[in-house]
Amino acid sequence: MPSSLKSLRIINCEGLECFPARGLSTPTLTSFNLACENLKSLPHQMRDLKSLRDLTISFCPGVESFPEDDMVSFPDEECLLPISLTSLIITEMESLAYLSLQNLISLQSLDVTTCPNLRSLGSMPAHLKNLNLLVLY
Repeated sequence: MPSSLKSLRIINCEGLECFPARGLSTPTLTSFNLACENLKSLPHQMRDLKSLRDLTISFCPGVESFPEDDMVSFPDEECLLPISLTSLIITEMESLAYLSLQNLISLQSLDVTTCPNLRSLGSMPAHLKNLNLLVLY
């Protein structure tokens, strides 16, 4: 991918099950929208996307883990997401069981919808201005 890429949308790519092992080499990426029903894991080294501000993960019921350590959560102690995120939208991520985003110090908006296995919300960032949760079982 071009290193100057600012926005990336990967929608309804039925054949996409995983990303390359090297992850996404897009240091200027500010917006990433991902919606792929057959995707099994998120890209490696997502925390290295230092410019990423907006992340949307939707309709990815097959995502089973984060590639770094096969986790089914967003744990704050590992902080697998970039701290530059200001907006995070998670929809239809059936495997998500735990959500703790305390280390995302820039996060201002969080929207979590239809994550039926979500059992725990850990600490949230102090600067969070918008929080929308709709957990449908």
